[in-house]
Amino acid sequence: MRAGCRRTLQATLRLLDGKFHPLSSPTPTNEANSDFGKSALTNPYPSFNLWHVLASLLNKPADKLTNSHYFVVNTILHIGSRKLCSIYGHQARKLVEVAVGPWAQRGMQSGIAGAHAVQSTGLFLRKQPWWNAA
Repeated sequence: MRAGCRRTLQATLRLLDGKFHPLSSPTPTNEANSDFGKSALTNPYPSFNLWHVLASLLNKPADKLTNSHYFVVNTILHIGSRKLCSIYGHQARKLVEVAVGPWAQRGMQSGIAGAHAVQSTGLFLRKQPWWNAA
């Protein structure tokens, strides 16, 4: 994995407290339901970074994309799409739809295996109960 992709993935995982929260979890843990907005501490990795990283990867020129980019986006979607949709609502859904739609199609036409994973993640996300609530 390239160093840039590795740093992006590490930053994304830090953004989400380094914990994997499966999308299919029907009942979130108490920690996920906590309201950290009342905390006096500031988050060193605010949620905006999640949006920024995903948008930056989707805007990369097609000739610069590698398999690692697609797997990083797939990981971001698995870990952070629910959080993005809860914060940004319909706009986040549109960003995710671009990732799993035309962006993944472009990768599949180039023969990049990671693009198939991104597209299948999109099919999975659309079946989640929280997806249409955003």
